This record gives sequence, structure tokens and C-alpha cells, in this order.
Amino acid sequence: MAKSIFAGSKDKKAVLDIFCNRFQPTGYTEGAHSTILKARLKLLATLNPEGKLKLMPEIAEAEEALQKKIAAIEAREEAEERSRTGSFE
Repeated sequence: MAKSIFAGSKDKKAVLDIFCNRFQPTGYTEGAHSTILKARLKLLATLNPEGKLKLMPEIAEAEEALQKKIAAIEAREEAEERSRTGSFE
């Protein structure tokens, strides 16, 4: 369904932004938030199954933005873990 929505959209960037926002886990999740997002990051690549060149930059931009968000979440999770355990390795 996501592929058909993306393919039929005139504003691909807006659709990618919506998808990336929906990748965010809601409520209680088993495992680290960053790990869940990393797994969902792979879904962006599936939106261009034919490998259309004009879509690649938009998808790459969305992937980069999500990777930056994941890095920030990983840093936060690490800091939270250190504060809980008192470990400063």
C-alpha cells in the first residue's frame, strides 16, 4: 500500500516525511527505540523497486534524515543507560 501511495504522489518529499514520522514506535516497545528505527529504515529502500533515478535523491535524503535521528536517539539511550547503571565506560 505504501508503495502505491508513494508512486501516485505528486509531492514525494511530503509522503516520505509522513512515512518517516510513522516509523516512530508508539507506546511501550520491546527493545531500544533506535534498534526499532534502524529496522524500519530499510523500508525506505523498498519504495523504489524499479530503481528510478529521479526518486533516488529524495529517498536518500529521507534516509539521511532518519539516520541522523537514529544517531541522536542512540546517544540519548546510551546516556540514559549510563545514568541508570552508573557506568562510564
